[in-house]
Amino acid sequence: MIKIINDHCLDILPTFKDDSVDLVFTSPPYNIGAKGKNIMYTEYIDDISDKEYYRLLSVSLIECLRICRGPIFYVINYMVNNKKVLYQWISNHSEYLRENIIWDKGRVQPPIGNILAKRYEYILMFTKDPKFEINNFRINKAEKYCHIFGNWISNLIILPVDYENFYLAKTHRAGFPEKLPGIFIDIYTKEGDMVLDPFLGLGSTAVASAALKRNFIGIELAKKYCDISQEKLNNLPVSLF
Repeated sequence: MIKIINDHCLDILPTFKDDSVDLVFTSPPYNIGAKGKNIMYTEYIDDISDKEYYRLLSVSLIECLRICRGPIFYVINYMVNNKKVLYQWISNHSEYLRENIIWDKGRVQPPIGNILAKRYEYILMFTKDPKFEINNFRINKAEKYCHIFGNWISNLIILPVDYENFYLAKTHRAGFPEKLPGIFIDIYTKEGDMVLDPFLGLGSTAVASAALKRNFIGIELAKKYCDISQEKLNNLPVSLF
């Protein structure tokens, strides 16, 4: 089952049953101050108050913790406009924070604001179960991904972004490659498990889930991104790796 819901995740997540999802992989808006003039944000204004932005991050995570019995991954980074709220959110939910993975994107993006250009992003890993097995020194969970993580699954992932990709270059430069969620879905779930992305964007998590034979539900507010996600699902790659 692959399902895409065109709606706001804070309205949809409360309808999910407890422990009905095996993994969450998502990237929420960064609240960078972009309005309708930015091609990425014609249906959503990425310029809300700190209070509203904190609620978006906090409520979505709390709901995901309720819904998900496995790991929850938030791909996010600090910007001029969001760093105060971002670090407050991380601090207030640190009880559930298991790892902060650094995603080295292989090339530098132009800076947004008076900050250094960005080469990496955070992948924050949360679980409600403190005993959830993140790694096992007897069995290397990421043996086939040593070229990405190093000798063992680690807190550094090196995965270049193809910014010449049509969708990333022309439609939504904040998207991530299908391989990124695919790696974590492959490691932490099995065929037939349920994956959720409450901020679906260009549908990378949907494509990765479908390619790996996982069930999937994605929630996305922008209709055009839902349509792009469906188009990509209709033309699945032979292999992610």
